[in-house]
Amino acid sequence: MSRRLKLIIAYDGSEFAGWQSQSHRNTIQDHLERAFARVDRRRVRVHGAGRTDAGVHALAQCAHVDLANNNLSAVRWTGALNSRLPATIRVLRCQHVPKLFHARFSAKGKVYRYRIWSAAVLPPLEFGRAWHVAAPLDFEVLKTAANYFSGRHDFAGFAANRGKREDSTVRTIASVSQRFLRHDRVRWRRLSLQNGSADRRLTRALRAWQIID
Repeated sequence: MSRRLKLIIAYDGSEFAGWQSQSHRNTIQDHLERAFARVDRRRVRVHGAGRTDAGVHALAQCAHVDLANNNLSAVRWTGALNSRLPATIRVLRCQHVPKLFHARFSAKGKVYRYRIWSAAVLPPLEFGRAWHVAAPLDFEVLKTAANYFSGRHDFAGFAANRGKREDSTVRTIASVSQRFLRHDRVRWRRLSLQNGSADRRLTRALRAWQIID
């Protein structure tokens, strides 16, 4: 009888084509499924809580998989998978869970974080991790504008058209928070969004937040 394994995964998405499996097999899901196959010698399907686009990073992406092999403990699965994954993908922890748990449908919410480096020069270690805006920014105006996105809205104007019509483009943004930090005398801004519609993802809609920032 199979058991369900929950995973918490972190990754640097710079070299990958997003989460969802594609024909070229260079996505986070593809790499995870290959790692499972190398350990267990069986093909499995890894289900993620949501999809990320190419180049997007994750601090704690949730996923689950059903395994026929019950011989390995959750701790041993963590080590076995990490030894077969690229260094830029890491399983932070594993846990056996009841079959009622589903990474996507059991999710309570999602948090999206966007970072802006507001200074003349972008440090090399921030490349690919922050949007560099060299021109001065009015942080009070940005803060006021961001707050308008809290609540339930129709994001049809922000969604990409990929030939498949969305059932609904209405989503709930549970909260928007901003943090203004100084690092080595340089000011940078972090914007965190908590999306209350945990079971749905609107294609590319959240890219609009980068325009606001």
